[in-house]
Amino acid sequence: MKLAAPAAPYVTLYDQYDNDAANGIVSVLNTVNTTLKANTADDFVIPSGQTWTISEVDIPGYPNIVTPDSFNIYFYADAAGLPGAQVYSELNVPVGGSSPDFVETLSVPAVLTAGTYWVSAVGVTSTGNNWYWEMRTVANGNQAAWQEAGGYGTGCNMPTWYNRGNCTGTSASPDQMFRIVGTIGGGCV
Repeated sequence: MKLAAPAAPYVTLYDQYDNDAANGIVSVLNTVNTTLKANTADDFVIPSGQTWTISEVDIPGYPNIVTPDSFNIYFYADAAGLPGAQVYSELNVPVGGSSPDFVETLSVPAVLTAGTYWVSAVGVTSTGNNWYWEMRTVANGNQAAWQEAGGYGTGCNMPTWYNRGNCTGTSASPDQMFRIVGTIGGGCV
């Protein structure tokens, strides 16, 4: 999976779109069966002295799985190696790109200052099928986090976040694939 370089003035701010595990983990708001809701998140770091204006999140889905109706995109502050307070959300982001490479353009950019954050991409489906976010074989920072609504029987239930590998037995693929696009420097929110 290879994405084109962003068009100016946008740049790739953070890139984990490599080391494909050839496997995915459910990250979905299944509107037909809400007990199958599950959120996946992965961390990234904004360097000291920088402010990022994030306009796009690129996320690969597991190939040949349902294309979501839309995506919910969230950013969280770090809380001791897991997602903490939500600092940004945009619901029902129209599907961009094409399966399995989704290019999600935020209508209102997320403006984040230096520090560790978590991004969560949740596919919204109305077909009863789940969307799976492609996993990565290499960890950058903390391992990916996960939570579910009870339908998977893992005990890693919402609203608490857990280490994904401990919940799902996917420790050999510790991170998620994603890319963050935008500009360096603050903007109006």
